[in-house]
Amino acid sequence: MQEMAAAAQKGLSPISISVVSLGGQRVYTVLYRANGVKNWVIKSQTQEGNYQAEYDKQAAEGRVPVYLCSYAHGGKPYIAAVFAPVASTNRKDRHLMSGSEYQTEYQS
Repeated sequence: MQEMAAAAQKGLSPISISVVSLGGQRVYTVLYRANGVKNWVIKSQTQEGNYQAEYDKQAAEGRVPVYLCSYAHGGKPYIAAVFAPVASTNRKDRHLMSGSEYQTEYQS
């Protein structure tokens, strides 16, 4: 948390996050860039089943996922995400779809 606060004070924003479970502890790597993006949030311990609710909460605050990764910790799947405001509207965010539904979205 201190590292993220220090990065924000320096005008840096996260562009990726990696989380690994090592010996029962989470180990984090976050890459930052000086690109002027403000109001970003990192959520690194979202249980897979809670991702949609977190997505909805962040979207209501004007943020979308700009980076996602998944990992297992204690035998359970988790998602780590960087949420940030983006100016582009040229995107489609879809979740909880079947394989054929994903294929249809991809083709469109």
